[in-house]
Amino acid sequence: MLINGTEGSYPGGPCQIITAWLAGNPIAGNNMVQTVPAGKLWKIFALSLSFTTAVAVANRIFTYQILMPGKVMWQSTSASVQVASLTWTYQMGPIGYPNAATVDTSLVMWMNAPVLILLGGGSITTSITNIQAADQVSQSNLGLHIEEYQLA
Repeated sequence: MLINGTEGSYPGGPCQIITAWLAGNPIAGNNMVQTVPAGKLWKIFALSLSFTTAVAVANRIFTYQILMPGKVMWQSTSASVQVASLTWTYQMGPIGYPNAATVDTSLVMWMNAPVLILLGGGSITTSITNIQAADQVSQSNLGLHIEEYQLA
């Protein structure tokens, strides 16, 4: 979903506020990938996804990554291992960023991050160690907060 009006050029121009993952949910057993459109710049404030593990026994480790083609620019890995048959929400953002959580916060894994800048062609991904075929990454009710600018 895009809200808040008119595109502008970076820095300082008006921008689009992106509040939902545009890529949709991946097929079970796959990681989420969201690519910045060509000619755009994203200022990433906060991300949130849910991860539901199937009954298969395995220790999953959730990682957010910021990629430019061929290179990991930043990543944050959860300090906790997620085992079978659980749903946890993974939020990423700076400490103190407003949290609109309406879920049980004992199931929210907070991953500290600075405000990040990502150029067109770059992507936000998950990289989940030991992901199983029936595990599901999905959009949580917390969404995300990204400002999108048109590069001049």
